[in-house]
Amino acid sequence: MKVLFVYNFSRPEYLADCVYHGLIDNGLEVYETSNPNYMMASYPNPKELYGNGFTIFAKLNHNPRVETSDDIIDKIKSKFYDLIIYGCIYTHHWFSDRQCLDYLEYVTEYYPRNKVHFLDGSDDTKNFGFDCGLNEYGIIWKRELTDLSFGNPISFAIPESQIDIFGKIKKEHVFSPNINKPILNAGCDPRAYTFTDEKLYYREFAKSYYGYTCKKMGWDCMRHYEILANRCIPSFENLEECPPYIMVNFPKSIILEINKYSLNEKVHLYYDQFSEYLIKYTKENLTTKKLVQNLL
Repeated sequence: MKVLFVYNFSRPEYLADCVYHGLIDNGLEVYETSNPNYMMASYPNPKELYGNGFTIFAKLNHNPRVETSDDIIDKIKSKFYDLIIYGCIYTHHWFSDRQCLDYLEYVTEYYPRNKVHFLDGSDDTKNFGFDCGLNEYGIIWKRELTDLSFGNPISFAIPESQIDIFGKIKKEHVFSPNINKPILNAGCDPRAYTFTDEKLYYREFAKSYYGYTCKKMGWDCMRHYEILANRCIPSFENLEECPPYIMVNFPKSIILEINKYSLNEKVHLYYDQFSEYLIKYTKENLTTKKLVQNLL
């Protein structure tokens, strides 16, 4: 399958980056409209990226197929691509350069609605796709979705390569020291995260029964998946308030059960059984590869 991935890669955008990673992981023939330099293993300074460049960035060994605008337009007109995916359709005053609707006038003329996908990875529940009228031209996938009439639910995911790196090792902490809970609860403060080395960050989760997490600007957060990927279980404050169409693939019911213990700083009686189930669930349902398979 030939996929045109329309995104300017001006800066990291987790949902766009997760889907892009999943397209490559699935072995699809991806054509980019811009160079995805920060996604490549050759990227020189991943620690300068958001979240210290952990987990999703600078991981791919892939040769991008970036062509000239004229070539892209000609291929759209000839229907060379089997599918068009727009990586980011939202905009707000923080990162106005993220929104990318390049070639839309040609795509809407030559491609039917079911061959065009629009990704909205915003923390905001605002329906950018409908506000722009994009629902007439393609299928909208929204991360913080509160109403199914405005799109399809979609969530973050984690690369297969980042799951269960350390395997089952001895637990040394009830809660991972990775996250400073009081600072995190005060807002989006980078001081809440105490590690700058990815493997050490993962290892501390692997050595802990629980990793604290919560809603930030939006409910979905890469940290939830990083915790699960390391045989640690999220202690997720106020998860019961999460709307039903947000994080639809996340194992909410199990985490809510474990929260009865974790939020009281106690290890669940059946922790080991839950842990084994959740690492298997993560491998089967929460990878970038599975994310794209669900989208397709």
